[in-house]
This record gives sequence, structure tokens and C-alpha cells, in this order.
Amino acid sequence: MSQVEVDKIIPQSGTTLTIGDSGDTIAIASGATLSGSLNADNLDSGTVPSARVSGAYTGITQTGTLSSLTVNGNVSIDGGTIKLDGNLDASNNSALGNTAVDAITTGVRNTGIGGNALSDNTTGNYNTSIGYASLANNVDGGSNTGLGDLALNQNISGDYNTAVGREALEVNTASNNTAVGFQALEDNTTGTSNTAVGFNALTSNTTASNNTAVGFCSLSVNTTGTNNTAVGYAALCANTTANDNVAVGRCSLKTNTTGASNTAVGQNSLFNNSTANDNTAVGHQALFTNSTGANNTSVGKNALYYNTVSNNTAVGNLAMTNNSTGNDNTAVGQNSLTANTTGCWNTAIGRNSLSSNTTALGNTAVGHNSSYAITTGAANVSVGRCSLCANTTGASNTAIGAQAGCQVTSGGNNTMIGSDAGTSTSPFTITDGTTNHRVVIGNNDVSNAYIRVSWTVTSDARDKTNFGTVPHGLDFVNKLEPISFQFKTSREDDTPHGPMHYGFKAQDILALEGSDNVIIDDEQPEHLKYKGEHLVPVLVNAIKELKAQNEDLKSRIEALENS
Repeated sequence: MSQVEVDKIIPQSGTTLTIGDSGDTIAIASGATLSGSLNADNLDSGTVPSARVSGAYTGITQTGTLSSLTVNGNVSIDGGTIKLDGNLDASNNSALGNTAVDAITTGVRNTGIGGNALSDNTTGNYNTSIGYASLANNVDGGSNTGLGDLALNQNISGDYNTAVGREALEVNTASNNTAVGFQALEDNTTGTSNTAVGFNALTSNTTASNNTAVGFCSLSVNTTGTNNTAVGYAALCANTTANDNVAVGRCSLKTNTTGASNTAVGQNSLFNNSTANDNTAVGHQALFTNSTGANNTSVGKNALYYNTVSNNTAVGNLAMTNNSTGNDNTAVGQNSLTANTTGCWNTAIGRNSLSSNTTALGNTAVGHNSSYAITTGAANVSVGRCSLCANTTGASNTAIGAQAGCQVTSGGNNTMIGSDAGTSTSPFTITDGTTNHRVVIGNNDVSNAYIRVSWTVTSDARDKTNFGTVPHGLDFVNKLEPISFQFKTSREDDTPHGPMHYGFKAQDILALEGSDNVIIDDEQPEHLKYKGEHLVPVLVNAIKELKAQNEDLKSRIEALENS
């Protein structure tokens, strides 16, 4: 093997210097520098290892392999456009990759990076394609962005689509869709104006439009359902053809398939809803169990959690949380109607109102702790803080006022109006079934009662029975001791309260009546009551006796005068 070592070879100007014969290998040592101008028009296949070119390096038209090439200066390829394969006849197009933007004719300002990226595009404008075969079939669609392997692969004429992620909008042919995430909107064909962000978001959507899915697998099996919004992990992930649903929160409306016009906001809200329509759930696990019940509204953590039926409204933490099959109930306030299971037509407004009600029907409670203890008592009305708060099984009671009827436990058909009415601090105390059918107005602090006209009292003979005579008359009246008085502030405080009154002492009349008392009500011996209307018949008897006496005296006088 020959070896020639020289310091410099200077050929005559205009001559050609040939080194080696055909078939020879010319090796340039690693680290060597080729300075000046290197024209490679006739460079055949070969290797320039670890070479550094410090001057102009132009005219490479043949196949060659350059390993570890360092170029100090500008690299100019295809007149300023980096294009490794294909042609770029139209203006401001860029391509990098095998057959990328290969079919371009009149399309402008397109960018294709990756094998087959925008490879069929001819007249489409303003497209950006990065990733293998992304927008590969696009022909005349414009203003599309495909980033990821096979992103927007089948798009032909669709415009204004954005796909970021492997296989995002892969078979799309429509316009105005946005997909971000692996296989987001992968099966979409003609659906428009959809937005999918997240792994498999809206991945099965085909022809449906106007859907928004943000989160892992959100609306993942939706095919033709339109106008749905899902935000959160697996939100509306089972929805197929239903429309107009809104799900915000992890697993909200997770099992919904065909139920429409539902709104779920909160983790696991309306989780088990499948086919029911027109439900609204706001709060963690609100309406969690509901599957087929419709027209329900629940706002608050676990509100209507176990509900399965329709037409209930629950607002507040744990409101109606245990309701299962009770319908047409309304609960507003924390724990309101929280124990209700099958009771219907109940209304509870206020924290803990009707919170123990289970199966009772038709109760209305307004106020903090109102009808708090009712379990099975039905058709009660309580308005005011703690009104009817101790009632459990009593039915058809009405209590209006703070603490009104708060000592009732099982009494029925009572009416108590005013603060503390029906309690021990009112004229009559109503408790259990022995005190039914009573009306109590006001408390013991009332000093005057006003009404423009007199009470009109039922007195129809057809409504009465067991008729008899009144045993008292003139002698009874003669023993009455009318008095003037004022009420005490309380039994412990003798301070006068209210104006001056005329009347009687109940104890005096009771002593006159004996055990068959009517005028004095001693049902509650510690609070004797005077029923003045019952004194009227006694006065009538007294008048009749006086008249008889007068008639007798008159007859006797006439007899004496005529004798």
C-alpha cells in the first residue's frame, strides 16, 4: 500500500485535481477541516465523517450520507424552504418529512412536519400539521391544526379544526371542532362545533354537534347526542344519544345513557342517572342514586342522595338525602326532610325542618327546627322557629309562630297561633292525644285582644244533642262576686300588667258550680279558665225567676188593692 505525505497541493488555476480512481475510498480524518468552497454537484454515494465545512457548501444533488456534519454559516435548501421530500410550488409553505405537503398546488401558508403530513393537500390554506400522517388526506380544508400521530388524518375539506394528540379527530371530515388528548373525538365524522379535551374525550362521537367534553373519558361513548357539556373525569362517560345535558365534576352523570336535559354539578352528582330527564343536581353526590326519576332538583352535598322517583326539590346539605320513593316533596335547608323515605307532598323550609319525617304525607314546615320530630304524623302545618318541634305522630295540627305548639307530641287537629301558643306559657297547653281539637291564640303576655266585630258562633240545633235544662239561676247570680282587677306580670311577679278588667274569680264560680262545672274550665287545674258565654243562660234563668217573682208580687198587690 502506497502512502504519500505532502504539506500542500496547489493545482494550476482552472484545472481539475483528481484524487484516486473509480472504486477508491478517500478518507478524510475525523476532525479535519475543509476550508474554502466545496462544490458537491457530482458527489455520489459516500460518507463524509465528522467533517467541518467552514466555507460555502453548495450544489449537493446526489444521494449522500453526512455523519456528524458541522456547518459554520447558512444552509440554503430549495430556495429558502426546508424541504426534504416533495415539491413546494405555492407560496410560504413549509415541509419536513417524507411526502409531507407533497401534492401542493395553490395552497398557501401550510406547514407539514412528519411523514405524510398534509401529503394530499393541494389547495387548502393555512393548515399546520405536525406528526405522522396528520392531516394526510386533507385536500382543500383550511385553517386546520393537527398535532400528533394521525391527528385529523381523514379530514378532506373540513375547516377550522384543531386536533392535538395521537389519533385526535382522526376520521373527522367536518368543521369547527377542537380535540386535545389521545383519541379525543377520534371517531367524529360529520359532527361540528365540538370541543374535547382529555384522554378519550368524545372519542366515539360521530355525527353529533355542539358538545363540550373536558376531562378523562368525558362523553367518551357519545355518538349522536348533541348540545352536551361534560367537565371532569368520566363526566357523562356513558352518554350515547341524549341531548342537552350538563355535567361538571368527577363522574357527574357518569352512567347517563339517554336521559336528556339534566344538569349535574359536583363530584358523583346524578352518578346513576341513566334515562331520566330534566333533573338538576348541584353538590357532592347530589341525586347520586337517581336512575329514572325525572324533574328533580337537588342543591347541596348528598341532597336527594337515594332518590329514585320524580318531582322532588331539595336545597341544602343532606336535604332529603334518604328519600327513596317519596314524590312531590320540597326541602330547603340543611337536613330538611333528611330522613324522608316514602313520604309525599311534604314541604320543609329551614334547617332541620321535618328532618325526622319518614313516611308521613302532606306536612308543611317553615322555620329552623320546625316539625323537627315528626315521623308519621300527617297534614301538619308549622310556621316559625321550633314550631311543632316535638310532634311525632300528631296529625292535622297548625302552629304559627316561634315555638308555637312546641310541646305537642301526638295531639291532633289543633290550631295554635302566636309565639309560644299552645305551650305552658300560653292560656292552654296542648301536648298529646288527650288535648285534641283545640284553638289557642297568643301567649300569657297578651294584655288585649282586638277584633272589629264579635265572634259568630255556630249554634244550629241540628248540630246539637243531649238537650237538658240549666240548673242555675237567680240564687247562683246572687252569690256571684264581680271584681275589678289587673293581671300580674307573672305568678312570681305581682307587678300589674295591662289595663283594668271587670270579671270574676274562677275559683269562686267553680265553688258555686261544684263538680258539674261548665262556666269554669278546670281541665288544667293550674290554669283555670272562665267561659263567659256559659254564664248568659244562667243570667237568663235569673231574669225569668225575677220576672216570676215580680208577676207574683204584682198579682198580690192587685189583689190587696181590689179587696
